[in-house]
Amino acid sequence: MDYVPATLKNIINITEYVLDKNNEDEMQSIISSANAWCQNKITREGMTRDMMKQIHKYTLELDTYLDEHEYSRAMLMDTLNDLDLELVECKSPMATIFRLSQRLHV
Repeated sequence: MDYVPATLKNIINITEYVLDKNNEDEMQSIISSANAWCQNKITREGMTRDMMKQIHKYTLELDTYLDEHEYSRAMLMDTLNDLDLELVECKSPMATIFRLSQRLHV
């Protein structure tokens, strides 16, 4: 077994199976396999790309919302400015990557 096929219908049986000492080696093998996959697939670069894609999707959804509700980006910024928040420009490397990705339309 490469994974534990749990659903709401079989959760009690699966929980008993997973916690059964007779299946400990199999469960440890699943965990080791998952950890190895994570080490190979979840890299800093991969996570950065994924986060940038998610942020891009969020900005598209926000733009759609603003368009559908006749609320311009300028109106949003005016509202934020009226709140008198002490916002400062983010100087982190991620912010730089985000600004570059926006220019490149990634």
